[in-house]
Amino acid sequence: MENVAGRVTGGRLRTMNGGWQSPMNGGWQSRMVLGMLLGVLAPRAGAWTITGGNRVEPRGLPKGVAARAPQVGLASILDLALAEQWCSDRGLKPAHLQTVYRTLFRRGQALDSAVLAEAGVPRQGALDLVAEFTECAARVVEIRESAGGGRKLLVELGSGALVETVLIRHKRRTSGRARHTVCVSSQAGCSRRCTFCATGSMGLLAQLSTADIVEQVWLALRLIADDALAGGEPAPLRNVVFMGMGEPLDNFESVLGAIRALSHTCLFSLSPRQLTVSTVGASADKIRRLAHAAPAVRLALSLHAATQPLRAVLVPSAAECELPELADALDEHARVSGCGAMIEYLLISGMNDSSEDAKELAAFCHARRKATPGATPPFVNLIPYNPTEPGALAGFHTPSDEAVATFHAQLRANSVNALIRWTSAAGRDADGGCGQLVLGSSKRTEAAHPFLTGGRASVSMALPGGSGERGRDARRMLEGVKLSAMLEELLERVGWQMIADETGARCLDPEARPHIKSALKFLRAPGSKWARERLEALWLEMKLADTKEDRAAVPWQREASSPPPAALKVDSLVVE
Repeated sequence: MENVAGRVTGGRLRTMNGGWQSPMNGGWQSRMVLGMLLGVLAPRAGAWTITGGNRVEPRGLPKGVAARAPQVGLASILDLALAEQWCSDRGLKPAHLQTVYRTLFRRGQALDSAVLAEAGVPRQGALDLVAEFTECAARVVEIRESAGGGRKLLVELGSGALVETVLIRHKRRTSGRARHTVCVSSQAGCSRRCTFCATGSMGLLAQLSTADIVEQVWLALRLIADDALAGGEPAPLRNVVFMGMGEPLDNFESVLGAIRALSHTCLFSLSPRQLTVSTVGASADKIRRLAHAAPAVRLALSLHAATQPLRAVLVPSAAECELPELADALDEHARVSGCGAMIEYLLISGMNDSSEDAKELAAFCHARRKATPGATPPFVNLIPYNPTEPGALAGFHTPSDEAVATFHAQLRANSVNALIRWTSAAGRDADGGCGQLVLGSSKRTEAAHPFLTGGRASVSMALPGGSGERGRDARRMLEGVKLSAMLEELLERVGWQMIADETGARCLDPEARPHIKSALKFLRAPGSKWARERLEALWLEMKLADTKEDRAAVPWQREASSPPPAALKVDSLVVE
């Protein structure tokens, strides 16, 4: 400990609290503890080259994604591909970059040119590197504590986009020792729109870079270090799961880069078996690609139903990859990796929790075991449904504890290895359970996509100030005017059906015979905030499409369905 402390205190450290808005003290003690934690976590590695130390084959720079938000300010040193290319272009040796990473992530020191030069990096190279890169471009702007011991972090990325990360503290059943799991986001929002998931109601706002993903883990490690410094029970980081916002395989290259960084022996040095990538299974090809690119990384499949019709209801993107094709991809992944997938099964009362559903799920698991005799059999994670606004609109309810236990017992009776994931339910009070991650205010939604809100098509509106009753009335009035104008314009262009599909609100479906006045009443209700934000995003998307030169290629130009006659009564709007 004296050796570590000497290295830390001798390096002209900056504090961690600049821009870091959390209840942490951010001093050198936290860095010292963090360095000690990483020293235990990461075994000493030999000489590192640009590709040495990898447990996952490097794929080069991530492919550009049109939806990715531009980086604001300095680039992150955790963007491995960019940092390696930058060093190569400037003649720095692989050993120099090894020194940089070891200084930051093994010794817990600051990204400081004097510290790097003292550690062996050429002085000019150290100066240029510090001028080009930052240690971590992301910051935590809000922390929500759960009574169950978990924390949900609202993270502002270097691009200005917002995502949510969950830090889960739990104990091993065998030893009783505490440990942490970090649930990271791979996208801001999600395009898959599962009917029970709050994240899907946002739509896809932005793709995350490799650094954006890895920095979430780094911020979580800082929190863990502060806990240890405050005298809490030691609880090291043991697992990283790609189960936050977004569909990881829809951002394949960035996720693969993050896997490389997290498992690299000169960085976080997590075993690939400590990393889990979750997918809704919309692409069999990408499951196969993951098997061959990172065979040691665990795969989790969000199945939720073992029959195609029911699965298509719960997971609309299941239509892109039906169960037989998905099963073949899972079997190939198991043969390549030697490990069956973890099957995630969200239990919804009266929807997929019957005895027949348990038999179908057991049959699906047995078929996978039979097809891959050399691999470990699949494992089922049972997750009681966590209440969400989209789920409430669909009429979903959480099953009773007795119903969950009965379903679990039926699986075990059919020789299926299964576990009830009660830790997900423990995070409900912080909206940190599975399916509950969503940026819950219009301010946050705009910040999550700053490169759209600053343009001429921004839906932001300056409302009159004042804290009195007149100010509140004026704001409500202008909010209603804004919603009315957007709704009328959308009706003229796309009709009720697309509005219902995009917002996920059944009461706006043409079959419900909606009317503008009653629709506005629904959209302005406090519980309809998510539908209101999706309507604004839909209107904004339409406005941005109008700026395209090739208007014929824009989906908004297709023939819109006609709005219903204006004579419909207000009470014809029925919220199911």
